[in-house]
Amino acid sequence: MILVVPPNHTSRFAFPQQGIVSLASALKRKKLKVSVTDCQLHRDFLKPLLKAVAEDDDIGFYTTTYSYPFVKGAAAAIKKFNPRARIILGGPHASHLPEKLVEDFADIVVAGEGEKILPRILAGEALEYVPSVSYKNGNGEVMENPRAGLLEDLDSLPFPAWELLDYKKFSFSHYRRLPLVSMVTSRGCEFRCIYCASSAVHGHETRMRGIESVVGEIELDVEKYGVRELHIVDDDFTCDVERVKEICRAIISRGLNKKILLAKPNAIRPDRGDREMFDLMKMAGFYFTAIAVESADPEVAKKLGRNTDSGRHYETIAMARKAGLFINTFFLMGSPFDTRETMMKNIKLACSIPTDIVSFFMMKPYPGTPLFSHLVKTGKIEDRNHCGIPSCNDGKSFYSANDWNEEDLIRLVMFGYKKYYLNPYRFVRLLLRLPLFISNPIILMKLFFNLLFGGSPASDSRRQRRDIDLRVSSLILQPEPPRRLSTEE
Repeated sequence: MILVVPPNHTSRFAFPQQGIVSLASALKRKKLKVSVTDCQLHRDFLKPLLKAVAEDDDIGFYTTTYSYPFVKGAAAAIKKFNPRARIILGGPHASHLPEKLVEDFADIVVAGEGEKILPRILAGEALEYVPSVSYKNGNGEVMENPRAGLLEDLDSLPFPAWELLDYKKFSFSHYRRLPLVSMVTSRGCEFRCIYCASSAVHGHETRMRGIESVVGEIELDVEKYGVRELHIVDDDFTCDVERVKEICRAIISRGLNKKILLAKPNAIRPDRGDREMFDLMKMAGFYFTAIAVESADPEVAKKLGRNTDSGRHYETIAMARKAGLFINTFFLMGSPFDTRETMMKNIKLACSIPTDIVSFFMMKPYPGTPLFSHLVKTGKIEDRNHCGIPSCNDGKSFYSANDWNEEDLIRLVMFGYKKYYLNPYRFVRLLLRLPLFISNPIILMKLFFNLLFGGSPASDSRRQRRDIDLRVSSLILQPEPPRRLSTEE
């Protein structure tokens, strides 16, 4: 089987996709043939894909709402080249809308976690007996099987087989050392933020790996693959503060903190953690974490389902900063409950807390989330299941609300970035602390350029984003490639 990672929303980094590498490792353990084609690493997406499908008929795509146009276009190109190809989809978008994707173009869709499901498909088991799959039966009817339960014993899964990917080419918008890979120490999140799509795959229960399993994977990454930096991408890493401390102590006791740097780029909650936890994280090798405040207005935060203690925002960020961590703080802009005043509160709070950098994300309504349903119900957006919703870094909105429209939102976000980063005191402080965060001066220059001309230091410039969108959408318009002959021909 060929597992495909779609191109990223940015030209500046290629980040290891945990879902794909976990599936690849599960297939390898079952002695099933598997390879990975990572389109993040190729400017010409079609060439490596067609080269790969010449050797295999089963093609699996990790599918998000953002990557849907690419996946559909790539699937059409593959089918022209190899009519026997079987297109199998997984990921958050596929888990939200399995039957619609089968109606549209997919042969099989796997909803939820696929490590136990995909090997059964590839082993040739009759699809009607495989849980969590959607497909067409012999009469052309779309069938959707009941979902399997979530994986309870995460320690039973094999460690990521990074040798199946060109992992030494991975990088992020910030890093201190290479090679860099990612890992998860838990799956799922008990909280119910209305804009989060993670629950479609991993549910609303936080399932945790054992300490020995976590540290054993880190040790393997260091000793076998030569990894020098590891990004932990759990949805809720600090769900259990004492467990985080235990992980850090185990890392220190094995001396791994002297061999690898750690980061938590996709944020922790602003009301979890204490000084001991942050001190231990620093001692264990963490140099960076993001903290997701999301909204400074308590009423907006409540309607978003955040369920956080807003009184702890400043305290948590201050503790992390005092421990010596470099801090990014996340804010969401443009929720249907926001006004210009509440978004200005976000900007004001960002400029008053002891954070190092800030990210103002425009809220995106992903299908399957309560936010999407709310916006459809209130008539703010159409029910476009496969609409081209871009990544959270893209400067686009899809609706207006209260006293603002899309143009107002873009202006507010750009104002927030410039007010924060162009303040002389914060700018000088940031320059002095940046060596704690990033080691590539070229990336630093691009971040500042994008701040001035793209509206966000966390995303590409508008011209770069248009180029990426055109290359993705052009797959649908590709001239017909030479067709691979079947054995009968």
